Amino acid sequence: MRAHLLLAGVALITCTTGAGAQRDQDENVLLRIGGTAHVVPADSVGTAVLIRSNAVVEGAVGEQLVIIRGTARLSGRVHGDVVVLNGHVDLAPGARVDGDVLLYGSTIVRSAGVTVTGQIHEEQGLSFGARAIWLLWLAMTIMLMIAGLVFAALAGRSLIASSEMIAGAPGGSLLTALLLWVGLPALAFFAFVTVIGIPLGFAIFAVLPALTLLGFLVSSTAVGRLVMRRRRTASPPDAIAVVHEPLYAEVTLGVLILQILGFIPGLGGLVIIFAGLLGAGALIYYAWRHRRDGLTADLPSAAFSRSRTASPAAGDSTTSSSF
Repeated sequence: MRAHLLLAGVALITCTTGAGAQRDQDENVLLRIGGTAHVVPADSVGTAVLIRSNAVVEGAVGEQLVIIRGTARLSGRVHGDVVVLNGHVDLAPGARVDGDVLLYGSTIVRSAGVTVTGQIHEEQGLSFGARAIWLLWLAMTIMLMIAGLVFAALAGRSLIASSEMIAGAPGGSLLTALLLWVGLPALAFFAFVTVIGIPLGFAIFAVLPALTLLGFLVSSTAVGRLVMRRRRTASPPDAIAVVHEPLYAEVTLGVLILQILGFIPGLGGLVIIFAGLLGAGALIYYAWRHRRDGLTADLPSAAFSRSRTASPAAGDSTTSSSF
């Protein structure tokens, strides 16, 4: 199970950074959402994840072949398991599966001359066993990474600055988180009691999940930036020019790390919840400080001021700053 999680993590990082479609012997991942996919006889991939896709696999899959609400015709070889969720797999003559074939609400056609070393397991409903949990984890992680990339693309500097608040202003972030997650539910409760404030109560409870998601992405960014050590103590003048590209990788890596930590028995759930709460506190605290004084001097690092310094000519300098 641990090996599967690590493999999924590598797959997600590779795919979201744009390298997932490249073929690099058996160490790469093929992720296809919609459309068609074709692994030719002379080709091989490490893991293939096919979502709403029609695929023909004539080559080799080094690890897992995962089909989610799609179809696949396999005449090559899969060294690991074949997992099908609400889809269909056709095992053509000459196909070989060294692991198990796991079908969840799916169908299979097995021709003569097919070799399956493991077992063929069929369930009409989704069983919450280890395999199903892994699939749910994979889907949730992909969605969180996509949300993080959208956040980074639309509000990258705010995401960076908010994540810096976790380490740069931990007291303010924790206090804001406490006020949010105690104060807002209390306000919603009193709103329901007054009857006339019921719409406000519903609005608060509708905002809390979205705020938790944004908070999780802020915490993920903080973790990713820490691991990748992209931030330097003294920022070069052109630091803002290199913010976005590493940010995408940092967000992706941070989400992955927190999602893997979420599998720790007993502790994982608390890690995920705490990440969402603390990140939301840091986000609101940053927004408050930015509104109060522009945060020009309060950021833990000057790398996140929106300044771009050009190479000045003699006696001339040009500096633009905005947030």
